[in-house]
Amino acid sequence: MYPNASGYGLTVDMWACGVVLYTMISGTAPFYHRKQMKMLRDIMEGRYSFPSPDWDDVSDECIDLVSTLSRRQLLPLSIPLLSGLLLFLIVYCFVYTGEENAHSQS
Repeated sequence: MYPNASGYGLTVDMWACGVVLYTMISGTAPFYHRKQMKMLRDIMEGRYSFPSPDWDDVSDECIDLVSTLSRRQLLPLSIPLLSGLLLFLIVYCFVYTGEENAHSQS
């Protein structure tokens, strides 16, 4: 956008993936408050939770993935690992379980 700006980088992209994944799993946004300044403070401080009943049936591994992605700072060694986990999660959740759910509904 600006010629001398370096942009956001991979850490922000991974954080955004964590927010999107949270929303896809629970159907709700991780950060919400009716007072906008409170919501912005929660975003800046990384304050969110995994409330019932939306997260009751979600595996600990999936919650760990969302938590790791949603950190404000990622360890450099975790980035390739997280990229692979995201790919696996997308394939597993939306291809494998999608087919399984389609068969169980017929």
